[in-house]
Amino acid sequence: MDDIALYAGGNLVLNGSVEGGTTVVAGEVFGSLDVDSIFGARSLSSEGFDSARGEVFFNNSIRGVGGPGSVLDGPITSVTGGIEISSSTTVNGDVTAGQSVSQTFTFATINGNIIAGSDVLIEGTVNGDVTHQGNLTVGTFAEITGTQSVGGPVNLELFVAPSLPEASDLSAGFNDINLATFEDISLAPGIYGSLNFGSANTVSLSTGIYVFENVVSDFSLNELSFDTTNGGIFVFIAAENVSLDLIQSINGVRLSGLDPALNEADNITLEVGRNLDLNSDLFGNVFVPNGALTLGTFTTLTGQALVGGDVIFEGSNSIRKVNFVLGDVSGDAAANFLDIAPFISLLTNGDFQDEADIDRSGSVDFLDIAGFITILSGQ
Repeated sequence: MDDIALYAGGNLVLNGSVEGGTTVVAGEVFGSLDVDSIFGARSLSSEGFDSARGEVFFNNSIRGVGGPGSVLDGPITSVTGGIEISSSTTVNGDVTAGQSVSQTFTFATINGNIIAGSDVLIEGTVNGDVTHQGNLTVGTFAEITGTQSVGGPVNLELFVAPSLPEASDLSAGFNDINLATFEDISLAPGIYGSLNFGSANTVSLSTGIYVFENVVSDFSLNELSFDTTNGGIFVFIAAENVSLDLIQSINGVRLSGLDPALNEADNITLEVGRNLDLNSDLFGNVFVPNGALTLGTFTTLTGQALVGGDVIFEGSNSIRKVNFVLGDVSGDAAANFLDIAPFISLLTNGDFQDEADIDRSGSVDFLDIAGFITILSGQ
């Protein structure tokens, strides 16, 4: 599951972006793709304006993928169905379908090969080879620069979505916490009833496990503060339907235009008993094994989302999984000797980069040198 940014055990209604890992969907996918890569056990019905930086793989049909100016970098595959590529779309990889492939627009381009178990329709440009079992129809202004040949059936292995981890076997308590206006509290890890915010409250959590019956807030300026300086925080909410609209802060930094250190997203995990409506930005991994996740308009989840049911993007949403390596200043996903020169440059110029802030002080300075050397030496 480490390489998965979003897992939907049901259907996915996508109206936003998923970055930092693969999108896996056990049900149908609707909407517009903006993904690194996506694997679906059923079909894709696209609304156009798609973007994929990696592979697009579905067991069944892929309909209407693309859109004006759309770029799909990886291969596109339908195991048992057909693929329809619309509008002025560029596909840089191969297009492979168990059934038909149709490229329906003059200004569309496929730079890879086409392999189809049935008919092929080309209205634009194909810079690779075309292999088909059925009929090949080439439009008046179409161009195929590679070879054209008749092939046999396309036999591909079906994608099988992996199983989610088991849900936590936790039960909430019966003692509710009811906050008055302007009341701020710090809660120790433990088992509680419902946490009921009033107005203008701040509730502080520290390293450990918290179990709540529910978290209820009708005032969007209430704050949930996480102190992860001594380790991770796990929050379990047992209620059937959980709706969160809160300000989040991590180690004193509010999520109001300023992101805390990116690696802190992996130090926070939220699990809910059934359904979660997320209506405010959240840093942390979200686990909804037995229900659905709905992202409210303009909501960003910085972390991994593993969901047993449907996932709905209501609009302009994003999920960005964090792949953070402390000391990786060069950006090659590893801390090594290639990071020395850019680390020295940051020190010299007084610039900031999260991966170089070894002592997590909020600045890159000479106090980070000893820790940086320790990371490089593997101690």
